[in-house]
Amino acid sequence: MVKKGKDDYVMVLKDNTRKQRNIKVAFSKTPYGPWSEASEPFTPMYSEGPSTAYVNGWWYIYYDWYRQFIYGAQRTKDFKHFQDQTGAVSFPDGHKHGTVFMAPEELVENLITTPAATFPCHRAMTADSPPWWECIAYRPCVPKREPHTTTSR
Repeated sequence: MVKKGKDDYVMVLKDNTRKQRNIKVAFSKTPYGPWSEASEPFTPMYSEGPSTAYVNGWWYIYYDWYRQFIYGAQRTKDFKHFQDQTGAVSFPDGHKHGTVFMAPEELVENLITTPAATFPCHRAMTADSPPWWECIAYRPCVPKREPHTTTSR
């Protein structure tokens, strides 16, 4: 969901019906609805996992075009008119849809240049693991609370 302005919300959604399987938008004055009817699709069939990012006055919507094995992109200023940007974007091998987010350039450079094995949290996360951002900040992965124990009476 995107908050464009006061009383101006946009939900970017996947239509998962058998005849569609593409990305659309709906509009509301509140984040709780009611929502407008979904728009016509602005992505090809067999696309899912939209992520949005606001960059230089444009809203970019990235999505997994899974039958083509590529990640696509559209951009818009009003969520009514879209421009295909698929050929202008690239993503690392093995990425998962829904993983586009804005990050400081320094953090991105560190993630690119640091071997994964040096991350202290390079292991399966559990309920006792610290938040992911503590792992990215290179803090040791230790539980924040003591493990739950039971005592008998």
